[in-house]
Amino acid sequence: LFRCLSLKLVEAPPPAHDKLVFLNEVWSTITRLDDVHAYLRCAAAFVALLVAHYSTLLGMFQHSTNITLSKRLLNAFVRGNDSGLRLAVDGPHATIVHTLVTMCTRVHDALDCLSSPLDVADASQAICTFVTSLDMHKSDADAVLQMYVECRRLFYKLDAVLACLVRRVLWLSVLVNC
Repeated sequence: LFRCLSLKLVEAPPPAHDKLVFLNEVWSTITRLDDVHAYLRCAAAFVALLVAHYSTLLGMFQHSTNITLSKRLLNAFVRGNDSGLRLAVDGPHATIVHTLVTMCTRVHDALDCLSSPLDVADASQAICTFVTSLDMHKSDADAVLQMYVECRRLFYKLDAVLACLVRRVLWLSVLVNC
């Protein structure tokens, strides 16, 4: 029920005066679920809702906390994306895609030469999952290609992400030319 409600609210946000109440009530209910699979499905839908309508809350935190929150939200998106969620670059998912790109950029920019290989691998895997969740159709191939170009510019530090982007561009070219 909460999964369906969260997915519907991605398309139409709750009223401004009810946002915080809804956020607290739903999350407290979701965290009490015993079934792990049900929890992950609900949490993934809830993260999509957070990304779509509650991302302004991220701006209220300090830089280090903001990076930690971005990592957690991105990891929640990755864990919840087992169902093969496809995000359209244009249309109703554009806001979600933009917010996820912003979170990926924060995670990427937090990496430096002192970052552990595990941190780099985790960030690479999460960003690659986001990149592969972008929906590809012949009708919006230009928009998807533009997003891949933007991702290549943003995530230059991570070789695994660059390799993933190359594969996605090749796959897009096959899709368009067939």
